[in-house]
Amino acid sequence: INQPSTNTFSVTACNEYVSPSGKIWNTTNTYVDTIPNSTGCDSVINIDLTIETVDLSVTQGTNSLIANLTGASYQWFDCDANIPINGETNQYFVASYNGSFAVIVDNGNCEDTSACYQITSVGFSASNYNNISLFPNPSNNITNISLGKITESVNIEINDISGKTMLIKDFYNIEKIKINTSILNKGIYFVKIITNNNINVLRLIVE
Repeated sequence: INQPSTNTFSVTACNEYVSPSGKIWNTTNTYVDTIPNSTGCDSVINIDLTIETVDLSVTQGTNSLIANLTGASYQWFDCDANIPINGETNQYFVASYNGSFAVIVDNGNCEDTSACYQITSVGFSASNYNNISLFPNPSNNITNISLGKITESVNIEINDISGKTMLIKDFYNIEKIKINTSILNKGIYFVKIITNNNINVLRLIVE
């Protein structure tokens, strides 16, 4: 008389898991699966399954995109051409041409791709869309941020191309902000401007 067998194990998977019998599970739970064992009897498998997911949410500005998950690895992707964009591996992406873009996010355990986001404002002044502009750009001393109107609360964050934060500052009841760029090394920076829960990212060149 052949006997059935029982086994128990834990497994962690990204997004979904295919069981030994071919079932697809995409929710963290404890499952029971059954396959034939070496003697032809049932092999009952108790599976303690943990499903990990990646935060793929993206905040869209006028001509920029920000992956909301911090501390991950990023690769921005041209959805129209179906190719990764060379050199665009920061949390921030500022489009240099109009198109549809996504980001591949790797949190160290799992990797996944966001939805595609359409950018159509490249070549137009940001002030045509949300009254926010940055000038002069390039800058080597002082850069002005014009909000277009007096704004109750503004948060400014400047990051270098590696994602390192160089400056964070809050302003209140203000229309124009002066930033001393002489304290920054020459290079490309991202200026994140948060006003009333709206986020815009502008590219700043310091010479």
